[in-house]
Amino acid sequence: MFGLILEWEELMNYWATTEREWLYYAGIKDGLSIWKHLLSDVPG
Repeated sequence: MFGLILEWEELMNYWATTEREWLYYAGIKDGLSIWKHLLSDVPG
């Protein structure tokens, strides 16, 4: 039973890490998109 709990905890940690990485990269992508948009509006 204890081994099953450890396996479940390991799986949940894996998903949490994967989700965090996905959100991190999505944030970078959105940030770069916003930055490009702002720079394109600057008269120059």
